[in-house]
Amino acid sequence: MPKTRQEKAELVSALKDKFARAKAVVFARVSGYTMNEANELRSKAKAEGLDVMITKKTLLERAAKDAGIELNRDLLEGSILTAFGYDDEIAPARVVAKFAKDHASVEVSSGVLEGFIGEGVLFFGGPGAVEKAKLAGEIVTKRLDLIGVKPEELRVDYIGINALFHPHTAPPAAPLREVGLRVAGRTKARADAAKIAYEVYALPTNGPSGISAGAIREGVTEVLGYYHTFIPRERVKPTVAVVEVK
Repeated sequence: MPKTRQEKAELVSALKDKFARAKAVVFARVSGYTMNEANELRSKAKAEGLDVMITKKTLLERAAKDAGIELNRDLLEGSILTAFGYDDEIAPARVVAKFAKDHASVEVSSGVLEGFIGEGVLFFGGPGAVEKAKLAGEIVTKRLDLIGVKPEELRVDYIGINALFHPHTAPPAAPLREVGLRVAGRTKARADAAKIAYEVYALPTNGPSGISAGAIREGVTEVLGYYHTFIPRERVKPTVAVVEVK
């Protein structure tokens, strides 16, 4: 029976919450997926603290977008099973891949990991450049707290002072006449990462003077986790190819 508009809205809201809480999300294409297979995978997923479900791609995309995540529609072909992991970033991929190995009806498609990084960089020049950069960094952190952005990680670096060896850097021996401010934070939602970048971008209008015109950079980057794994030796078939180049 088709879902009502209210039921769809409730499902999108529930999916949005799962996307927002998840540390890792894995998608898999399913074909000929039986009820027995569904129950088996659900049981294995539950034992690992995962949620697995099959939903319409339109609702999945809407929920992900509401959570600040842009999905690649080209990778979402056919019927899509989604596995959400909340504690262990590797668990969804491990459970789904292991299940797919023994069940031809499931094929791992893609994963979404780690969240987003919002970053802004600008430079101060002239007398008091270091003090102005530090004041600007304080303004950004206080503004983020004021607007309710809570990054999982936040770094405020001063390029030319401690950007590489922070916090194990000695103070400069003489006053610096130019210094860069870099603020970067990792968030689960793209919208929050964009707010971090924007707060740095807005400093010329609400921050200290001395910002170098044209020396401002800001943006949002999606973070994809990269993990090593082992492949059973029997599944690796060594081959040698000899190609003659004329």
